[in-house]
Amino acid sequence: MTRQPGPYSEVEPFGPEFRALFAAARDIFRLEALQSYAVGYEDEALRRFRAGQPAGEDDEEMRWYLGVLHRIRSEGGTMQRVHVVTEPLSEYLRFEFATYDRTVAAGEDVRIVPVAPGETWPAGVSRWDFWLFDSRVVAFMDYDTAGQLFACRVVEKDPALIDQCNRWRDVAVDQSVPYLEYRRSGRGDDAIARAVARAVEAVGRAIAALDTSPDPRRALRYSDALVRLCAEVDEARVRLGGRIRLAQIMEADPGYFAEGRDEE
Repeated sequence: MTRQPGPYSEVEPFGPEFRALFAAARDIFRLEALQSYAVGYEDEALRRFRAGQPAGEDDEEMRWYLGVLHRIRSEGGTMQRVHVVTEPLSEYLRFEFATYDRTVAAGEDVRIVPVAPGETWPAGVSRWDFWLFDSRVVAFMDYDTAGQLFACRVVEKDPALIDQCNRWRDVAVDQSVPYLEYRRSGRGDDAIARAVARAVEAVGRAIAALDTSPDPRRALRYSDALVRLCAEVDEARVRLGGRIRLAQIMEADPGYFAEGRDEE
């Protein structure tokens, strides 16, 4: 088991105190260093992924996270994540990328630090998973060797350690590439995944345009359209013909997010 150094107050992972950190923050950063996580709320989605099935409906954790992301975007804040990935990609990473497709489309800045076969861990990048809230509160995530989360430790009153986490963030960001750029590069991926990346980028632009509208009815329409697109993305992962539909969304169907489409 891995426990991070320093003075902590321990909170329940994903419990009320942990979620309160997200509710109070305007800028949130996450560093991920593991190649596989074993969190119970992903079990069903991972089973479906292994079976080559669409992901199905969002679990409660995803709905909560997308809500946090929407609130931060609406307030002009940032939600950023850097994942250090060793190549070739693990099965879990291929699964997790489907989640990144969702969150990137919704406005999260996900970035990748790739480690090619034979390369060493990137210099100056922490091997510890943590969240950083407004650059002044850290939540270290303690995982066992199987990737199971067993503790969450919050640091608020250790300036030196918090400063170190800010430096780890900056180094990781400097060495990273945007998630969609990594997907388009084809490293550890295939043609369908690159098509998915282009589709995610397209819906991200549509969401950004709709976010400028104060009309709540348009926000509802964009939400319905995003759900439909994500279903298309899931299907594209399990059948080659999905690339045709994704191309239609991006090129032949520019009105996909037009008003009234969600009412068809």
